[in-house]
Amino acid sequence: MCLAVPGRIEDFTCEEPFKMALVDFCGVKREVCLDTVDDAKVGDYVVAHAGVAISVMDEATAQETINDLEEMARYRDEQLSSPSELWLP
Repeated sequence: MCLAVPGRIEDFTCEEPFKMALVDFCGVKREVCLDTVDDAKVGDYVVAHAGVAISVMDEATAQETINDLEEMARYRDEQLSSPSELWLP
């Protein structure tokens, strides 16, 4: 399964041959291609997959998604701390 994650555009890094930007994904910064989204600007949130922005997302929705992902990570961590609760294949 693949997961597209929202991140905030911090700065543009390149225009040619591809429009690239530095995007902050909850403290992890990666360069992302923005050629696939129109009018994205610094401060906008984009949903990116495999280094390519696939859509622009409003800040409220981005924060809600980030909160959901963090909650899932906390749940996973709780499950891993109780070996008797682990799912077995």
